[in-house]
Amino acid sequence: MRICTLDQSMNGSSGKPNCTAYGSLSTTYTQYEDPESPRITGSGGLVLNQVDIEYQVSPLIPGLFNLITPPNLHKVVVMRAFGP
Repeated sequence: MRICTLDQSMNGSSGKPNCTAYGSLSTTYTQYEDPESPRITGSGGLVLNQVDIEYQVSPLIPGLFNLITPPNLHKVVVMRAFGP
């Protein structure tokens, strides 16, 4: 799981909040940028808080289901908040 939130301060060059990883992710996922971020508007604006969650799936019945089911599922939750 990775959490990117304004509470962890902002990355000044990208206008995105900094991220903290809890556990490990098998893939590096791109962090979304709000079109109304302070970097783009030049003043306080909206910032996207983002949570990446990756589930590792193992089938109950091995065999054919291993071919159908992907081993990892990725979900993203995004919420806008007022920036600094």
